[in-house]
Amino acid sequence: RFSGEHVGSDGFIVNPTLDVDDYAKSKQNTLRGKVRFKPIDNLDINFGYTFGKNLLGTANIDETTVGRNGVNFSDVPSIESAENDIYNLRAKYRFTPAWTLSSETTFLKTNFFFFQDSDNTAASVGDGTRSIFDESFTQETRVIYKGENLSGAIGLYYSKRSSDSEFAATLPTPIGVLSAGGTQRVEVENLAGYGELEWKFAPRFSLIGGLRYETEESSNTVSDFSPSPFGNRPLTTNLAEYKTLLPKAGLVYDWTNTFSTGY
Repeated sequence: RFSGEHVGSDGFIVNPTLDVDDYAKSKQNTLRGKVRFKPIDNLDINFGYTFGKNLLGTANIDETTVGRNGVNFSDVPSIESAENDIYNLRAKYRFTPAWTLSSETTFLKTNFFFFQDSDNTAASVGDGTRSIFDESFTQETRVIYKGENLSGAIGLYYSKRSSDSEFAATLPTPIGVLSAGGTQRVEVENLAGYGELEWKFAPRFSLIGGLRYETEESSNTVSDFSPSPFGNRPLTTNLAEYKTLLPKAGLVYDWTNTFSTGY
């Protein structure tokens, strides 16, 4: 199965400096594809891919022009763009009518870029840029049991995310034009194991119990090379870690086959 979508707009902002009437124009394109593969009766595999690309202008306007058509006097085009790639793989293997092994893998990649005239005037005084490259990976594997009165699952979950960003700007101030810039790298890694059971001990009542152990490590590395009165900040890294044990218990009452309440 494949699908695509395109959305575009000329926007509503006029820029007399650049002599354009589509300063806030935007384009959004999305492509999706999904393939299902069933080599044997007990094995079901689904692969999906999504690509998105967005290009947006600016929505900033000169406040003195409110009441007329939106006007922006910037001397350069302002741009915000993003590209996303999402890969997803799901698989289920049924050992018996009661036992199933499932797996889901996801990978996401994002490229983001932003450029804006920071003074929003016809003068070439200030501008700012920011770029971000982000990647994330997740994997979850579960063993599921579904019996007549007892059901449950045990599983493992893993995720890792990294993000690299850069920024640079020149800013007009009462004391002159200031320059700023820096970089940042963020890394987060998460690992969890869990198990849960549901026991239907009466026609409409069920008991639920579970336990989840989770650990996460993260780092945030920042540098600031701003040659400004605020001074430079050298490369610094902040580390964080947590571990937690999360129990769960509950009681569920089934009013109908499709509606239930629980605590």
